[in-house]
Amino acid sequence: MKHRKPAPAWHRLGLKISKKVVVGITAAATAFGGLAIASTAAQASTDRDSYADTVENTTFEQARKHYGLAQQMSEGATLHAWEWSFKTIEENIPAIAEAGYTSVQTEPISAIHNGGKGMIFTENWYYVYQPTDTTIGNWVMGTEDDLKSLCNTAHKYGVRIIVDVVANHMTATWGAIADRWKKSEYYHHDCNDGDVQDWNNRYQVTHCKLLGLYDINTENTETANMMHDFLVQAVNDGVDGFRFDAAKHIELPDEYNGSQYWNIILNNGAQFQYGEVLQDSISRDSDYAKLFSSHSKNGGGVTASAYGQKLRGALNSKNLNASDLSDWSNSASPSNLVSWVESHDNYSNSDRESTGMSEWQMTMGWGVIGSRSQTMPLYFDRPVGSGGDQPQFAEKSKLGDAGSPSWKDPQVVAVNHFRNTMNNNKAAEYMRNCGANSCLMVERYIKDGNSKNDGVTITNMGDTQNLAGTTTTLDDGSYTDQVSGGKITVSGGKITSGSAPAGKISVFFTDNSASVSASGSKSFKTNTTTVTLNASNATNTTYTTSEGKSGSYKDGDTITVGASTAVGGTVTVKVQGKDADGQTVSGEFTCTKKDPNATSTAYAKKPNAWSNLYAYVYVDDPDATTLQENAKWPGEPMTKVAASDTCGQDGEYKYEIPDDLVGDNARIIFNDGNATNTKKYPADTTDGEDAAGLSIDGNYAWNGNTSSGTWEARNCVVTPVTSVKINEGNYTTDISDGVTTKQLTATTDPAGVAVSWKSSDTSVATVASDGTVTPVSAGTATITAKAGDKSASIKVTVTGQPPLDPVKTNTIYATKPSSWDKVYAYVYTGDGATAASNAKWPGVEMTATTATDGCKQSGYKYEVPDSLAKDAKVIFTDGGSQQYPGSRQPGLDYNGGIVKWDGSSATLAAVECETTIPVTSVSISGDGVSGGKLSLKSGASAQLTATVKPDNATDRKVTWTSSDSSVANVMGTGVVTAGRKAGRATIKATAGGKSASVTVTVTDVPKQPMTVWYKPSKTVKQVTAYWRVYTSPNSTGNAKMVQACDGWWKVTVPDTKGAQTGLAFALDGKSSGQQRRQAVRGQGRHARRGQRPVNPGRHTKLRDNHQIIIK
Repeated sequence: MKHRKPAPAWHRLGLKISKKVVVGITAAATAFGGLAIASTAAQASTDRDSYADTVENTTFEQARKHYGLAQQMSEGATLHAWEWSFKTIEENIPAIAEAGYTSVQTEPISAIHNGGKGMIFTENWYYVYQPTDTTIGNWVMGTEDDLKSLCNTAHKYGVRIIVDVVANHMTATWGAIADRWKKSEYYHHDCNDGDVQDWNNRYQVTHCKLLGLYDINTENTETANMMHDFLVQAVNDGVDGFRFDAAKHIELPDEYNGSQYWNIILNNGAQFQYGEVLQDSISRDSDYAKLFSSHSKNGGGVTASAYGQKLRGALNSKNLNASDLSDWSNSASPSNLVSWVESHDNYSNSDRESTGMSEWQMTMGWGVIGSRSQTMPLYFDRPVGSGGDQPQFAEKSKLGDAGSPSWKDPQVVAVNHFRNTMNNNKAAEYMRNCGANSCLMVERYIKDGNSKNDGVTITNMGDTQNLAGTTTTLDDGSYTDQVSGGKITVSGGKITSGSAPAGKISVFFTDNSASVSASGSKSFKTNTTTVTLNASNATNTTYTTSEGKSGSYKDGDTITVGASTAVGGTVTVKVQGKDADGQTVSGEFTCTKKDPNATSTAYAKKPNAWSNLYAYVYVDDPDATTLQENAKWPGEPMTKVAASDTCGQDGEYKYEIPDDLVGDNARIIFNDGNATNTKKYPADTTDGEDAAGLSIDGNYAWNGNTSSGTWEARNCVVTPVTSVKINEGNYTTDISDGVTTKQLTATTDPAGVAVSWKSSDTSVATVASDGTVTPVSAGTATITAKAGDKSASIKVTVTGQPPLDPVKTNTIYATKPSSWDKVYAYVYTGDGATAASNAKWPGVEMTATTATDGCKQSGYKYEVPDSLAKDAKVIFTDGGSQQYPGSRQPGLDYNGGIVKWDGSSATLAAVECETTIPVTSVSISGDGVSGGKLSLKSGASAQLTATVKPDNATDRKVTWTSSDSSVANVMGTGVVTAGRKAGRATIKATAGGKSASVTVTVTDVPKQPMTVWYKPSKTVKQVTAYWRVYTSPNSTGNAKMVQACDGWWKVTVPDTKGAQTGLAFALDGKSSGQQRRQAVRGQGRHARRGQRPVNPGRHTKLRDNHQIIIK
């Protein structure tokens, strides 16, 4: 947690604030008084026992065994679904179970700070680690009901849920914290209410702030009880385990007053709990591991951060030394460790220590830790298309979306199933290198003479290795690579044949889990089709069909279906069997009978930047020995849609899928016909891997957008049309006094057939899809309505010149880059909680300019809200993956006014328009001014400068004001001088209705004593003076007065701090009156120095029942 901070802002969007927690701290000055008071509030009862609800639950166990998952969470692999929402995880639970993950870890589930930047990752991902309350649900993860639904679905598939918990701190923004958590005693105030200064000091590490985050007082029983109740509620909702963020920053029970925080909150009903304890000299890893393990029924412990760092180093050098990597580098027991190749902390830091590594390297690392016998390995899922040679956050997915699909890479999945099988078998482990240090073998064995209980994972980062002659602990037999299907043989303690492919993970073992399935074509045009019945490690296998057939079968048997099913109907085949424990395993397959005369046709619009449009069609069949395709890459050219085509649209191209390729496995990739370039849709992945084509089984259309295209089914049922009529004849419209639209309607015979509209000259008049005609400029245009192969037309004549449209003061024009289909403007200011933007990413789509544009500009324009027209930045995008400036670059500077982007330049050029130019922004700078703040010592001065934008604004006169001239006074020239009163004053510069301000803090004010003279109305023996100095907070004091002469008594107030001071007096031990006397700073220099004046009459003296202001 110590290192969780974003990269400097200029690495991303050019924002001013770079630390993740600096989000506008507005804590009241009174929030920190008082001491922590232990509460005796009762804890919520622990209702649900996660272990009993899963491992000891027959239904759950049946699902777990069906997917071959590990029984103990500590022995299975966990998918860290980083920044996935509850709903996204739930949608992927079936695939997660099939991929062999025993558990899924989510992000923190509590209420969190509002990020204010939509769902982008950049400068936004870390808000899930800034809680504001201990309630369940937030804007990234979803609601508490979403969590319940996720847990319920996960358990149906034998998967368990771990959630992240921030139990060490709250957000850094006091105003954002829930009222029930806004008590001073709930937080530590060590290190002067500041951050950890000495990372080798355990007390500071456990009691001071992390990057400004409010550090929870973990010695307060009340905070422990609230956190405990929150965790219990999560378990009751179905959660099975917890990961505790920044656990090292919470003291252990044997430290500092015997804190019971951990002992209270860990008693929550979860079966697996572990803490983020990033290793260093004071991390006490083994003690934390024992603590978490003792409170977990299914294992628990701490993070093996040092091993992850060592493994990443090995991957970077391709030196997988077995001796080095066998050591977990942690004082805790390996069975109490959570390991990773990288974590979200490693990935998201600005040092790119793991961010710069490729997903291939991460996959190779999983081959090492995922196949080992000890620790719980955590697979961190990066955002889509991010890391490696790509941006840290490529923004190709959003917060809440599923990340990179690498978590289900066949090599990763095979490693997961290998681990589950071996750990369920309690197989031992041995690591050795194979031929070179770039090749590592992780052998798992029992030595019982049965090769089905043994296996080996080989991670080979080098060239192909011949394994013949390699020593091994495996029992004699043949072993199959679950990834490639390759084999090795073992005899007499040696591998006698087989190899490890270059740059791959090979997973040699026998998958003993039971499974049954049926396979075949999901659609067929013939009268019948063949279905293959499959079974592995299953007995008593049977099948039934929706056509009434049933029977027993063995693996590989085929059946014929479809004869009694009508065209358009479906056939369902169900299979089932028994596993080794007698539990039922089942599967289902459905196929559709289609019209033999039906065709599959692809329609598409050619992207503007492409010279040609080709279609490459292939059959996606991983079991096929040869690839079925329409032609060698790049496929075949598409043909332009003819006017008589009843399904295509104007401007489109078409390609009819060959009959031998038609089916549910057919896929298509559009390209420009150049076999060596990368212009294709779908595009390759960021790692250069070929993208899967679009599935096509019927008539579909692509809109030609290469960044955010649509691929939609098209209904091509044709209704013959005999005529089309338009309700208007030719007409003329004058636009001198403004534009008037006209609504046209078209009737067809037969009625109700869809009509398309077209203008012969859109520079003269346009026509919308509903028939609305808009005149543009002088000239004549033909408006045509078409239905089927019939059409009707009228002529529209436009006369006159339209009046120019007024242009708003803050307007951005843009020229659309030629390769973009659309252009969006994302305008933003500030950062963190102070951030503001015109919309969620990618911003607002700009509108095309018209001939009546007031600035006579072509292209596109966007009217910027006045609130964003100062110190703003602009990023232009196509609404998809293309943007300018590029990813992780700051936007173009925008300070209001009318400007234009030419589609390629790094600046916005001013546009001259005949318009008044109001002030759009005022900013203040000067020596010592930073972030709108300035600190001055009493008596010091500083020159402030106000910058008025735009430079040609009409009213540029600046007026300076101070909110408290006794603290800081400002002259008309901008010179500010600190007064003799400590505190804060706001210095404001105003011009043309806009203003900017700087908060001036005055410190080092010298002491200002004040001597008070007082004459009682009667003779007394003793006078005591009581005073209150009205600073924030107030300071009070009292002293016995000294008798002077002539009945006068005097006393000196040590320091009035230049503030008003109230006084009261007690005579002979009794109050001389309950009312307050007030004195204000500045009266009598001699009095302030404590000297008796030569002429006492020059100084203010107080009598009974007088209320006097001393100045």
